[in-house]
Amino acid sequence: MSDNINGSRRVFTTEANDILDAWSKLKDEKEKETFISDAEDRTWAEKLKNREHIDKCRKWFCTFEDEHSQQLKAISKQRLWDIYERLELLGYGDDFMWAVDYMELYGIEIVREPEPPTGRGWVKMCPQVTQYLKEAIRPKRLTEEYRAFLQYCLPSLRTAVAAFARLYGNVFPLLASFANLGEIRKHLDPMSKDDIDLKFGSFKPLLPKLLARWERNVAKRLGKYVRDRSWSINIPANVQPGDLVITYTLCCDSCEQFIPSTGVRPAIHDCAPGLERHQRKLSECDDIYVKVLSQLGAQSWHPESYSNLIGYAQSVLVGCNKGDLATVQELDELDPRLSCKICCDSSGLRKIFHWREAVS
Repeated sequence: MSDNINGSRRVFTTEANDILDAWSKLKDEKEKETFISDAEDRTWAEKLKNREHIDKCRKWFCTFEDEHSQQLKAISKQRLWDIYERLELLGYGDDFMWAVDYMELYGIEIVREPEPPTGRGWVKMCPQVTQYLKEAIRPKRLTEEYRAFLQYCLPSLRTAVAAFARLYGNVFPLLASFANLGEIRKHLDPMSKDDIDLKFGSFKPLLPKLLARWERNVAKRLGKYVRDRSWSINIPANVQPGDLVITYTLCCDSCEQFIPSTGVRPAIHDCAPGLERHQRKLSECDDIYVKVLSQLGAQSWHPESYSNLIGYAQSVLVGCNKGDLATVQELDELDPRLSCKICCDSSGLRKIFHWREAVS
């Protein structure tokens, strides 16, 4: 309802119109004032009643939403456990339970379905899940087994990399560490010392093939820098090419930061001052192992990056030559990104520079 008085339109609801009609019928001014006051009280009481109802509805919906969410999580968890049990029947035991990331497995669309898998659903799901296992579990398992590879194969690796260096010059050890250690790792799946020695012996004839592959893939990406420039990178006389390569492949589990200028994971250790979230307790720096820096393939191949990397490695080597005699001040003078506020004490240095025991 509406009216038009003096060019102004007023709109009334049915309830407001009834109140206005009842008020207009009253003749006593006091009754009119009392009527308006009572109407306001009734309106306010109605608003409070509606607000209480809204609050109750909101609480009910939140409770329902939480219960529904918990129910869906329980169903999803039960579905995953059913998948685990079915995979264990296929031979995926402790290795599977240890290596498979819950969120990665849940990322498979067919795994996210709400109900536990039926026999027919499992027939559709099994190929996708097993393919995921082939891609996800083996690299993680090899990371652990690669520590045994360190113990037995570093001398042979040093010999192979030194041979690469003689063929391709001083710049090649850096490239070899990224282009070829990954290939070596594919051929050597360490189980025992005898088995590793046998496999490495059978691997030696493959070196020319790997060199040819490196020429096709890596040198092609280097472009004009390989063809048109003479790379003048000086390596100290007391530094063996193999040691330099191994320097870049050793890093600490606890602090895997990228060197800002290159985007490459650093050698040995990197707890830069100010990066508190990457600083760890001393006991967490025990595991120092080899990592193949395969992600370098997606980074820049500009020669200045390698010059910077060699500068960092030389700083590390100088500090390593002093062993436990190196002090925090001496390390800070070499390069602040190679010092660690927590690890730079005598026991920490022994752990950080543990690689020298492996390559000596």
